Amino acid sequence: MGKVAFLPTIKGNSLVFKRYASGDRLYKNRFGIPEPSGGQPMFTVDKLDLVLVPLVGFDNRGNRLGMGAGFYDRCFQYVRTRPWRIGVAHELQKLAEIPQDPWDKPMHAVLTDRHSYTRQKKRDQKK
Repeated sequence: MGKVAFLPTIKGNSLVFKRYASGDRLYKNRFGIPEPSGGQPMFTVDKLDLVLVPLVGFDNRGNRLGMGAGFYDRCFQYVRTRPWRIGVAHELQKLAEIPQDPWDKPMHAVLTDRHSYTRQKKRDQKK
């Protein structure tokens, strides 16, 4: 399809993304997560069109709970609309509501093993 894949790589306390092709050798980072080799060029998230984001929990507004280290929060901190942020989860990870902090960037959509959700903005409540 002519698409290029990039994998997240930890650099200090941030994420950068390195090109990955099928068969490329991966090395485990300090958390035991496979990453592309150090020789690959690094790209910041604003250079990507779409990012698949792991999560622990999500709600209808696209809010997500991560693992708590803040890597994706810092990664998306200075971006507006690009890239598209797609959360990847199991249906049982859906929660009624997740509180949102000012630095949180909601997902544009979440894909689960049973459904796909697009972000719903919180409706204004009548007084």
